Amino acid sequence: MHEAGYRDYLDISDLPEAEFVASGDAGDVQLLTFQNLLNGRILTTGFHGDKIWDPRNRKVGDQVVRGDNSGSSLGEYRLRVGFVHMPIPFIGCRRHADIQAISQSPEMDPWRIGGSYDRPIARRIVEEAGVPRSGFARHKLATAVWWGFKPPKSSSHDSYVAYRNSHRRAGIQWREHIHSLLYRISRFWWRNSLRAQRVLSGKVGLCIEIPQVVPRQFTEPADQSQLFQWGISIVRSRYTND
Repeated sequence: MHEAGYRDYLDISDLPEAEFVASGDAGDVQLLTFQNLLNGRILTTGFHGDKIWDPRNRKVGDQVVRGDNSGSSLGEYRLRVGFVHMPIPFIGCRRHADIQAISQSPEMDPWRIGGSYDRPIARRIVEEAGVPRSGFARHKLATAVWWGFKPPKSSSHDSYVAYRNSHRRAGIQWREHIHSLLYRISRFWWRNSLRAQRVLSGKVGLCIEIPQVVPRQFTEPADQSQLFQWGISIVRSRYTND
């Protein structure tokens, strides 16, 4: 078994976040720590499991409706290292109604733990493989690394700041101030919405989704607005014809 801390990737030099933001965002950069183990292998993940395996999800249909772009940032990393990415929840996900029916069936009651993170199908698979209930998934513990929430203390930060300063348009500062204010409001709303949802779920068993009140384009900080372009500027050298 190989374990790693979710910020161990910071020990890796050569702008580690660049290839991840070039594919979407830096959310999955923590998996960079395992690059020496993945060549020629299959990486299984649980992306989209919150939609498919949650028995209380009310948005059930035969279309693949994602809630975010998690997992997408693995694209360049996967191509460079040479592994296959298989997000297990996507297997049969267009039969969502059938999966939901199984999750809600009485036969799955022994693997239901209640609360806001109840995944009876996934739990049954893992517990029947011998993993004790106390050993996993009682609460959601996200490991995603978001640049905007806590900028990296690495060479990537200095490189990005230099890139952004050299490409910033004149007279845009006032827009960034407004963007930053709306971002702070969105974070405040998001944190308190999560608390309210946990209370409603834990106390009265009511599962509701509280929508964000700030427009989506302002829910990421202004100072990461050019991360994608910066990532491309670093990664594109891989595709240069010599």
